[in-house]
Amino acid sequence: MAIYLVEEMDMNKVLAVHQARAISPLKAASKAVGRDVTLRTWKRRWVRVTDENRGRVFAFSFADKMGLGMEDDPKQPGGTSTDICANNSISVLPGGASA
Repeated sequence: MAIYLVEEMDMNKVLAVHQARAISPLKAASKAVGRDVTLRTWKRRWVRVTDENRGRVFAFSFADKMGLGMEDDPKQPGGTSTDICANNSISVLPGGASA
């Protein structure tokens, strides 16, 4: 099992940081935040999971709004972020740049 860095996010602001040992980024996100997560759709609150060994970043949304304390931002367009690939990952290049 890999160790993942899991960050709870509010837009681009990090709210909390966790580490989780899991068989996949999805399982790591769910285990670290203690809630079900799903592949990311636009939501103000989301979870970023980094696999530092493979240089991959994954984005997930909370599966429900229970306990979030805020609604999604209505000013933002729907859909996924344009820098997230079809498999819901971002390639990270040395120096922190994204591919």
